[in-house]
Amino acid sequence: MPHDHVHAPDYGAHQAYRGKLFPVLADLRARAVIACLPDDGATPLRWPGRAAVGTDAPEPISREDLAQRMAEGSVTILDVRPADEFAMGHIPGARNVTLADLEGIAPTLDHGTQIVAYCRGPYCVYSHQAITALRKRGLNAQRLKGGLPEWREDGRMVSV
Repeated sequence: MPHDHVHAPDYGAHQAYRGKLFPVLADLRARAVIACLPDDGATPLRWPGRAAVGTDAPEPISREDLAQRMAEGSVTILDVRPADEFAMGHIPGARNVTLADLEGIAPTLDHGTQIVAYCRGPYCVYSHQAITALRKRGLNAQRLKGGLPEWREDGRMVSV
C-alpha cells in the first residue's frame, strides 16, 4: 500500500515519484553517479550528456561565511532547485530561480553584490551550472559548499 505522502503513478516499467520522497530519490541517484567518479580532486564533475561544470569556478562559499553575509545583508541567494522543493523549505531570503529562468533574471541582479547559488547538496549540478552561467555574464557568483541538506544538518533556520 503506498504512503499517503508519495504519489507514484504506475507507467508500466517506470514510475514517476513526486512528493516528499522525490528530493531524497534525486539525491540518492546523484550520489550514486558521483560515487563512480575518481576521487582525485582534479576530475571535473561531469553529468551524462552535459559538458563539464565547475572547471573554472571559484571555491564554494562555506555555510558559516554565507550566514555572516546574510546577517550583513551583503549577498543575494539563489535557490536553483525546482519550485516544489523550494516550497518545502529554503534558506531564508533565498530567491527561487530555475536554470531555465536564470537568463531572464540575470540582468536584474546587481553586479556589485555577491551571489550565492545552492541546490540539493554537494552532488547536485544545478548550482554549478548556475554560477557558470552567471559568471559568464560578469556577475560575482559562487556556489554554497554543500546545499540545503547540509544547511539543515548545521541546525540553521529554514523558511517555508
